[in-house]
Amino acid sequence: MGELQIYLGKPQAALIACAEALRLNPRPPGWYFWIMGMAQISTGQYEEAVVSLSREETYGTGSREHLIAALALAGRLPEAQEEARLFLAGNPGWTIGELVANLPFRSMSAAQPFVDGWRLAGLPD
Repeated sequence: MGELQIYLGKPQAALIACAEALRLNPRPPGWYFWIMGMAQISTGQYEEAVVSLSREETYGTGSREHLIAALALAGRLPEAQEEARLFLAGNPGWTIGELVANLPFRSMSAAQPFVDGWRLAGLPD
């Protein structure tokens, strides 16, 4: 539910869904933290998103693309650029435009924080 709420542009509802999921499953898989980090980016909680997306359970997975945005938006550009370098090494054809076109964001405004972070970090449009 949390991920759906992010794509619908309802990040506060996403945070509530994530908190409930963590309450119900105190030993969650890594993707719980990935979605929590996305919700935190969507609500402007960039440092909190860095913490969620840097957890051992999720770090180094596909969540790295969201960690890049969180770091950049938190003003931690050197770290964001290093994560971007590592991410692009494994995903050389990745572009912001292609990802956003293939994600089910209801509106561009829901995707904008991620796009802004990726651009700040220097990921390709």
